[in-house]
Amino acid sequence: MRELNKANLFELDPGFPERVFDTSLFTGMLLIVCSTALNSMNITLSLAAGVAISLAFCRVLWWSIRRFMQPGPKGQKPVFLLLGIIKYVAMGVALFFLFKHFDVHIVALFVGLSTVQAVITLKLLSLLLVAFLNKSVKVPSVHSRDVF
Repeated sequence: MRELNKANLFELDPGFPERVFDTSLFTGMLLIVCSTALNSMNITLSLAAGVAISLAFCRVLWWSIRRFMQPGPKGQKPVFLLLGIIKYVAMGVALFFLFKHFDVHIVALFVGLSTVQAVITLKLLSLLLVAFLNKSVKVPSVHSRDVF
C-alpha cells in the first residue's frame, strides 16, 4: 500500500490527462443530451459551443505542457509563450464570433466552458479523499487480479 505523505499526495499517473479528457467529453455529451429536454435550441447550442471550446483548449493546453516540459533546445521556450498568448487571443475571437452571430444563452455557455475544470477538480478531490480514507481506515492495497 502506498503511504500518504506530502511527497506523493499530488502525484498523478501519466494517464490522468487522458482520463480527464474522456470524462469531460462524456460529461459534456451527457449535458448536451439532457439539455435537449428543455426544448430550447438556444440553450443546447450554447452548451455545445461551451463544451467544444473547453475540450479544445484542454487538449491544446495539455499538448503545450507536454511539449514545453520535454528536454530540448532553449530556443523553443519562447515559442510556447507565444502559443500561450495566441491561445487566449483565439479563445477571445471564438467567443466574439459566437456572441456576434448567435443568440447565446450565457449561463449555458458558462456551464459548457466549466465542464473540464469541474471534472479536473472533482477527480483531484476524489484522489485526495481516497488517499485520506485509505490512511485513516488502514485498508490493504487490493489489486484487480486478486478480486476476480
